[in-house]
Amino acid sequence: MSRAEWSDLEIDAIVADYFSMLSDKLAGNRYNEAAQNRAL
Repeated sequence: MSRAEWSDLEIDAIVADYFSMLSDKLAGNRYNEAAQNRAL
């Protein structure tokens, strides 16, 4: 996909989800990346 196919809202949601998972990982919390990706 090219950048033109993603809206600013979609990019914001993806970045926020990534940082949420990173925060969980760094804190030692369990998370399900596949489930979060499906929900996103």
